[in-house]
Amino acid sequence: MTALLSSRLRAAILVMASLAASLPAPAAAQQPARANSARPIGSPAEWLDPEDYPQQAILESAEGVTEARLEIDADGLVRKCTVTSSSGFAVLDETACLRLRQRGVFEPARNAAGERIGGSWSTRVVWQMPEDKRMPFPGRARVEFVMDIDADGNIADCEIVSMELPRGAPAESPCAAPQQYFPFEDAQGNRVAKRVRFRFETTYEDFQP
Repeated sequence: MTALLSSRLRAAILVMASLAASLPAPAAAQQPARANSARPIGSPAEWLDPEDYPQQAILESAEGVTEARLEIDADGLVRKCTVTSSSGFAVLDETACLRLRQRGVFEPARNAAGERIGGSWSTRVVWQMPEDKRMPFPGRARVEFVMDIDADGNIADCEIVSMELPRGAPAESPCAAPQQYFPFEDAQGNRVAKRVRFRFETTYEDFQP
């Protein structure tokens, strides 16, 4: 995914927090104690970065705005993320909530007595593709699997030997889709069973033009 989102493809991901209800009012001289809402520690805009833009969304040029509500516990940790308004793309909404749950850290809400309590916080994640629409190269990848084909061309067994994919790439199993093949034949034309080994690898090498 790092190679996928190179300097040529710096997708804009903006986290805009609705802080108006989260920040406490300034203390007044005679003001009684008030409850404070949960508030983020650090900048929420740093919780997502261009490398989080899903590969599937990039290939589809998917853009949109995900609005989400986070449930914060008394320790300031995100316990739940609910999409309150979809971007129109499930992969963007799921990624937004995943990263917000993983990286969101908060100063927990407090009641009037100053005790930590659970609370909630709302935010918007703006998924926006860059103007440069050139297709990036994927990151390094290596997939190897073995398929046993019986004498009728049916898959008798399929085993994944290794699957190394770029970060964010969809991990679809090559063994998941049922297929039927033309049977293998020996020199006499008799149908025979075969074991087929598939290897796919993406590498990058320097060259002198």
